[in-house]
Amino acid sequence: MFDLQKKSNFYKMRLRNIDREVEPFFSTMLLLVCAFMAVVLIGAGSVFGGLLFLAPLAVAAHVYWDEWRAAGRDDA
Repeated sequence: MFDLQKKSNFYKMRLRNIDREVEPFFSTMLLLVCAFMAVVLIGAGSVFGGLLFLAPLAVAAHVYWDEWRAAGRDDA
């Protein structure tokens, strides 16, 4: 019985809810909404709220910066 549950959970984990081709669109939209909310909150005087919404942008910038630098080293 436990093996059946493990197999069904394995197949459930392999299923993707969002197609790989569409995923960059949704992640970009999320980052744009976070940037917009950060600007609005900082403009309204809530600096802490704005910084909180800037956190996902900092993570994304760090990831893309590392990928860009790694691609630059491969070309040289």
